[in-house]
Amino acid sequence: ANPAASGEPSASASPSPTSTAPECADSSIAVAVSTGSASTSVGGGMALTMSVTNTGSEACSRDVGAGANEVTITSGSALVWSSDFCNPSKKKDKQVLDPGKEFTTSVTWPGNVTQQACPDNQPLAQPGSYRAKARNGEVESEQATFTVRVASMLNMVDLRGEAISAAETVTLLNDMCLMAPDTLVDPRL
Repeated sequence: ANPAASGEPSASASPSPTSTAPECADSSIAVAVSTGSASTSVGGGMALTMSVTNTGSEACSRDVGAGANEVTITSGSALVWSSDFCNPSKKKDKQVLDPGKEFTTSVTWPGNVTQQACPDNQPLAQPGSYRAKARNGEVESEQATFTVRVASMLNMVDLRGEAISAAETVTLLNDMCLMAPDTLVDPRL
């Protein structure tokens, strides 16, 4: 649905809005997501850009509307935020994408942990490594990794790829050291 934290996403209109071309096959589409920076501070949010590119050899039409798109943020195996949670939309926007052309849209993650229906008082995401992923229809992007830091000065974890899974333990221990040091004297540790 709608990839926006609040309001409408901004989108580039380089493709043609006519629908005379055949439907784009998923195999002819590439989806990508990028972050506005490598890190942010707790509560600082993150600018994200999603693109849908025709990788085929012929023009084709694709629904690039809010109803077909979703951007998610995860940390470890936990879903932290989804653009569908607070601004669900079924809006369609069929665009003709020429070969090699892309459609882009921007969204800002507000920096909090969000649940469906967006209840009040959603907690801020804590320091650590996070991953953004975008989806158009059934086609998903690779992950873009970024770090949430304490006051934009201190990296808690700065890893990419498969190493990030092992780093989740480090993130937990760092959080315990900074925010709950009494938990480190527990005999079970």
